[in-house]
Amino acid sequence: MLTPEQFFCQCTLFILEGIPAVLVGVYVWFGLPDYPETAKFLTEEEREFASRRMGPYAPKGTDKHFDWQDLKNTVLAWQFWAFAAQYFAMTHSLNGTGFFLPTSQTRLSLSVDLVVG
Repeated sequence: MLTPEQFFCQCTLFILEGIPAVLVGVYVWFGLPDYPETAKFLTEEEREFASRRMGPYAPKGTDKHFDWQDLKNTVLAWQFWAFAAQYFAMTHSLNGTGFFLPTSQTRLSLSVDLVVG
C-alpha cells in the first residue's frame, strides 16, 4: 500500500510526464500538415516534388475522406477476415507465452531458470 507521500509523488510524476505529451499532441493535431499540398513551410517546387515522390496511390488533400461502400467491401472481403484471424492468433499466443511461461515453469518445477526482462 502506498503512503500518502508516495501516492502524491506518483501522481506528480504522472502529470509531469503527461504534460509534454499533451502539448506535443495538440501541436501535431493543429500544426502539422496533412498532405504535401497543404504544407506552408514548403516552396511550390518542394510540394510538387513531395507529391510526385509519394506515388500515385498516396492520399491527396482532394480525395474524399470516407466512403461507406469501401468499408462495406472491406468487411465483406475474405482477406480481411483471414488477416484478422491470423493476427488474433499470433498476438494472443505471443502474449500468453510471455505472461504465463514463467509461472508455468515455476509450477512444473523445471530445473532450468528462466529470466524474463
